[in-house]
Amino acid sequence: MWIVNKLLWLLLLWGGFAVNLYAQQMEVKDFRKLSRPWLGKRTYSIDKKSATLDFFTEEEGFTFLADAKIPVEPQAGEGCITLLLPHKTRFVQVNHPKHGTLVWKVPKKYLKRKKHYQAVLQVCSADEEFRLKEQWVVFRISPRNAMVRVDSTLVSTRNGEASFYLPLGKHPYKVESPFYRAVEDSFSLDETARKVIELELQPVYSYLTVSAPWEEAEILVDGNRIGSGEATSGRLMAGNHRVEVIHDSGLACCRYVSLGEVEKKHVVFVAKDFSVPDRKVIFAAEENRIADSIPSDSAVVSSVVPVDDSVRLAAPVRIMTPAPDISILLNREVIGTGEWQGELPFGDYALQTRKDSLESTVTWLSVRDNRMKEINLAVPQIAYGMLNIQSNVTDAEVWVNEEKKGYTPCIVKYLPAGIRCKVTLRKYGYKEVSEYIIPPKNNIMDITIRLKKK
Repeated sequence: MWIVNKLLWLLLLWGGFAVNLYAQQMEVKDFRKLSRPWLGKRTYSIDKKSATLDFFTEEEGFTFLADAKIPVEPQAGEGCITLLLPHKTRFVQVNHPKHGTLVWKVPKKYLKRKKHYQAVLQVCSADEEFRLKEQWVVFRISPRNAMVRVDSTLVSTRNGEASFYLPLGKHPYKVESPFYRAVEDSFSLDETARKVIELELQPVYSYLTVSAPWEEAEILVDGNRIGSGEATSGRLMAGNHRVEVIHDSGLACCRYVSLGEVEKKHVVFVAKDFSVPDRKVIFAAEENRIADSIPSDSAVVSSVVPVDDSVRLAAPVRIMTPAPDISILLNREVIGTGEWQGELPFGDYALQTRKDSLESTVTWLSVRDNRMKEINLAVPQIAYGMLNIQSNVTDAEVWVNEEKKGYTPCIVKYLPAGIRCKVTLRKYGYKEVSEYIIPPKNNIMDITIRLKKK
């Protein structure tokens, strides 16, 4: 009889050893309870009658028992299994047909209803080598404000660096920044080590220097004033650019200049460039004696008049705006509101609308014959700029003029250019910091705001 009892004990011990051996193939790690931010909204779901537990795992085929006796139906998600467990569950039994059974004791006593928990359910088979499924790739880029797109994810670099945690294999990417040549390529990730990609984008911007024959003459490139007399533009992309020289409040000369990539070009205007074909002209700034001969309705719009008044070199023009309270600008001078009709001498004219400190883009009018000209102008618009906001703290709330725009690091678009705005960063545990910024016109500005702990 004692031999039979001894055999039974041996069988029980072997069964317990086998269960523990299987249990070693599964492990629960990184258990935590989700908590709501202080004075913030809950960002996770809860169940009023049950405790919610997320197991992160890539395996399938699990079954679960609460306190080793109550079956629990798992809700499968992408890389996650969600369990609704009874209140005060102390143990969770995990069963798998291949990896065996694991009885996991809940840390800190038990699971409570209306609470949400998370943990990693790690599976390791004794006859299979553990392999990584994801790997880090780090981009180090110059210039520091570049945008990086990997697969379909687009991020802005933070201090010239961007990191991605991606599945192993091949991934396409594109790196771009204003005024720099974009780089498109691909990389492959393996489980040996993270991949570091260092890129220095090649600049493609150009500069244009313009010299006028008069020091007081205003110089504009693509409708933007760059100076007077002689001036150099800011960064320009390759292509055609419109260059204008305005003298004595009149459009004196206009031409298109072609720029190549990384080119610095110097354009010099001389006095003869400002003459009108087939007629003799003089400039009011050079001879005041013609002031009496200029018609009253054209004196404010042109400083170029014919010497021989017997020759009619003018055309009837009608200029209309979308609303009666919108001002009409001709060569930057206000000539009427809502609608203007009169005669203009032959020449080229810059037309715009203005209302409440806003102006439309320039509409060009060329008067070359005596036929009637009718122009419909656009509504005044706001020029926009962008802010690339970064901080020493990630995920800090970004507020612009008391409107939430996102979390650091982020790019805020469509901000009125030239108008001061208030940028505020907020994060629990840190002092709130605000700065006043003036966004640039049609460009991006890098802003770094440092937060300090309370």
